[in-house]
Order: sequence, then structure tokens, then C-alpha cells
Amino acid sequence: MAKIDLNLLAYGAGEILTREELKNIVGGTEGSDVYMGSRAKTDKEKACDDKKLCDPCQWSNKYGQTIYGKCSQNAFAPYKYCSDLNCHW
Repeated sequence: MAKIDLNLLAYGAGEILTREELKNIVGGTEGSDVYMGSRAKTDKEKACDDKKLCDPCQWSNKYGQTIYGKCSQNAFAPYKYCSDLNCHW
């Protein structure tokens, strides 16, 4: 296996941020999910309010079509959401 050169300064990376400085940019605390700012829930997310992972759900897309799925969540999503793909968690 080839070695990876991690000499970032040689590639013009400039200043390297500390962990605390990086938290000020993306938000978060020790052990929390990284999530930038707050926002309103989408219809896909609202469809899974008060539901467990993999429960059936439905939502309407921008064309008014009803989409059926199951409540899912991934590591980067702040809320559960209704996915028409396989249930994953």
C-alpha cells in the first residue's frame, strides 16, 4: 500500500485550524452531530415526526404526487426523513 504525503503546508494549505476554531465555523460540541445552523423541516422530515425508524410514511413532492416510503436517518441528517429508498439507519 502506498504512503500518503500529508505535508499540507507544502501544498499551500496555509493556516491549519484547531479543533476549537473549526467548531466555530461548523458548530457543534464534543460528540454532537455536525450541523450548520438551523432551518425549517422539509415535508419529507415532517412526515416522520412522532414515528420510529423504518415506520411507513408519505409526503407530497413539488408536483403534488404522493410519495410513499419509510422513515430513515443518516449520520448527517438532523432529523428522520421519509425515504422512498430502502430503510437505513
